[in-house]
Amino acid sequence: VAEGKIEAQFKERLISQSKKILTFPDYVEIVSNATQVYNEQSILSEDRILKRPDKIIIHKDKTFVVDYKSGMANEKHIKQMGKYIELLELMEFPEVKGVLFYTNQMRMQFV
Repeated sequence: VAEGKIEAQFKERLISQSKKILTFPDYVEIVSNATQVYNEQSILSEDRILKRPDKIIIHKDKTFVVDYKSGMANEKHIKQMGKYIELLELMEFPEVKGVLFYTNQMRMQFV
């Protein structure tokens, strides 16, 4: 609000929604005991296009790549997630799993 990036009227709604997301049981489970968490980390694809998943959560033996979506589920979300998974596997991250988090429905879809 102070920086002018969001309007004051949306502040409380955004805080409330953020708390719901951060305390969502399935989300808490994939974040718990993570060794590293990257937010909006850029990845250069083979075709030299930057990809930027919302979150990469690394555990000792597995990796979760998370993308937050505010709209309805869409096939192109799955394709986008597939590309993220493919890139992280090429980078030899352990057992990569994709997660689409639909924030309006408070629903996580594992890909």
